[in-house]
Amino acid sequence: MMNARRSQRPWAGLTLALTSLLVALAVAPAAAADGLLNPPFFPAVNSETIDGRTLVWSELGAADGFPLFFAVGFPHAASTGAGALSPLDEFLRRENVRLIAFERTGATNRSTFDVDDTLDDYVADVERITALLGVERFSVLAFSAGGPGALAVAATFPERVRSVHLMAARGRYEDALAERTGEQADFEALIDDPLAYAPFYEFFPPPRVFLDPNDVAFLDANFGTEFVDFYFATAIEELDQNPEGLSASRAIGYQPWSFALGDVVAPVFVYQGWDDTSIKAEGYAQDTAARVGGASSVRFYPGESHFEAHLKHVDQVVLDLQTFGRRLILCVADGEGRRTEQVPVPRVARRLQEGATIGDCVWQ
Repeated sequence: MMNARRSQRPWAGLTLALTSLLVALAVAPAAAADGLLNPPFFPAVNSETIDGRTLVWSELGAADGFPLFFAVGFPHAASTGAGALSPLDEFLRRENVRLIAFERTGATNRSTFDVDDTLDDYVADVERITALLGVERFSVLAFSAGGPGALAVAATFPERVRSVHLMAARGRYEDALAERTGEQADFEALIDDPLAYAPFYEFFPPPRVFLDPNDVAFLDANFGTEFVDFYFATAIEELDQNPEGLSASRAIGYQPWSFALGDVVAPVFVYQGWDDTSIKAEGYAQDTAARVGGASSVRFYPGESHFEAHLKHVDQVVLDLQTFGRRLILCVADGEGRRTEQVPVPRVARRLQEGATIGDCVWQ
């Protein structure tokens, strides 16, 4: 039975994370022939206890590739973060990228839970895990609520972080207008009590109860009700959730920061769906890009939602990591068909006028 105290709002982050995972699982088989996507899977979960803290992570891509540290969004679990991107595993291997999805400690029962943890503790954990894995120089990728953690790492280790890639990611709450972000209630509750949402996370209701009706209609129409229900059940079971840990891990991003966005001097790339109702385009995306201390680029995707932009543009993240923003991925006309092409930025406007669309052709 559902907890009577549970409201709809605290499920927003989890809904988006699980929906992202489901969509990845759903679209991959049909698109595998394109070469961008492969069949999805749940990546192995690794753990190690260092300085009394049990750290958890999952990896995708090339084991010896360039490290891309992934600050996963809510529920901040390594399994859901890496699982959502698992259809891109072979692509990451080809591009020689090692994606390391790091769990915010306490998000599941696998990792250490400490209600007093802050972003500074998260940064210290990142330092521990990178030392364990032998990673010195790396880039940072964040999705959604993983944004504050990624920015904290970049601000703390400017000599180690090569670039920052924020996919529909939250920034500093105090710097973004409350009426734009729509998070005032969450902020006030969690700033007063990091465990405020623990009662809401005690039981996971059926997905059709807490999902946005538009998301349900979209998923059912494209993938079938049985398929949708099966993979949501799998994702929920995989979470192995800790209600207090989930609430506290969410609260960390709202706490006062010990650094300023101006301390982030590595190049920052922002990827944002314009129709995102969770991380609104006119809120964090613009605010973060304007306040960081180094160069920034914002890529807005018309008509795309929160999880849609997250899944569809990882290939652009990798291209930006390799070329520092000099090329964009477009789907261009090729005779009677279409092909995916990396287009130099000065030529993008003309290609779009000629009928090209943004993103890999697999999504068209």
